[in-house]
Amino acid sequence: MHHCNHCKQEITQSLGAPIVVSIRAPGETGYEGIEVHFCCWECAAMWFNERAGEILMPDLDSDFFGPNGPSQKWSAA
Repeated sequence: MHHCNHCKQEITQSLGAPIVVSIRAPGETGYEGIEVHFCCWECAAMWFNERAGEILMPDLDSDFFGPNGPSQKWSAA
């Protein structure tokens, strides 16, 4: 079983999950690199944004993605 690289929640196998991204150096054709798993596209967006120094979407933590936003599906209900 895989866990989301962003929210750390266990990923349940479904039609749209897990989202698997393989990252390799430019020109690399082998299997060297990293592979990351996400439970949803929102987690993927936040993970990539954090690694880019939060310059891709500076307001990503507001409204929908914020601590009180509806995207917080992994928080305790």
